Amino acid sequence: MAIQSRWEPPEGLNRPVPRPVRLSVQGKVLSVLGVIFLIAGVVLGAILTRQVQQDADREQLLSQKGAEAKGTVIRAWRASDKSRTPMVSYHFPANGLELGGQSSMQTEAWRKIDVGGPIVIRYLPDNPRINHPAEGASSALPAWMPWLPTLSFLFPALVFRWMIRREKRLLAEGSPARGVVTQVTRRKKLIVYYDFKLPTGEEMHGKSSVGAGFGAQSGEQVCILYDPDNPRRNAVYPLETVKLGERQS
Repeated sequence: MAIQSRWEPPEGLNRPVPRPVRLSVQGKVLSVLGVIFLIAGVVLGAILTRQVQQDADREQLLSQKGAEAKGTVIRAWRASDKSRTPMVSYHFPANGLELGGQSSMQTEAWRKIDVGGPIVIRYLPDNPRINHPAEGASSALPAWMPWLPTLSFLFPALVFRWMIRREKRLLAEGSPARGVVTQVTRRKKLIVYYDFKLPTGEEMHGKSSVGAGFGAQSGEQVCILYDPDNPRRNAVYPLETVKLGERQS
């Protein structure tokens, strides 16, 4: 690769390591978002876990202490959720009153019911508003189910934290090298591919995402920061989430 013979790293990168580092605007945004996602994930997990436990307790009570009554199907439909859950609404007599209810059902049992037709309802005599069809009612969610939506919040929080920690270490302790852009791709993010050489003369290849303001084209020179202990960890300077801090007096 053709690189000019004289090259100096950008100002500040010649400081002794570890260099002072602070968050950039993007780094601050990602840090705040990470905290928000982390809190949301923990709260959501607690809420869903509690709901799963309540559903399990309800199912256990109906199984152990429930009574049955012959009810009438009022409506059968599929919910508007992604899985198109089969639903049924009904009314039934209990404790001298005519009560109503609705429940999700297993598909096979749901297909056998008819609007206006009979349906056996299991209910709690002490609290008839707790009820569901005696056959074919959807079972309580498994205990692991709350972790699926919870992880959807926790995963990006961990990714943001990893990105910031990685770039902090690279800027604080990384070695600068001159490199040449070999390719720039624009997809969801701007990705730059480059070549650079280690002090030993070994040629390295790398790629990293860059900000929208990156203007170098293929064949142009850029500054690369790499981890001296593992040069495969490298990125184009300046980094996205961190920048050099003030010198300590």
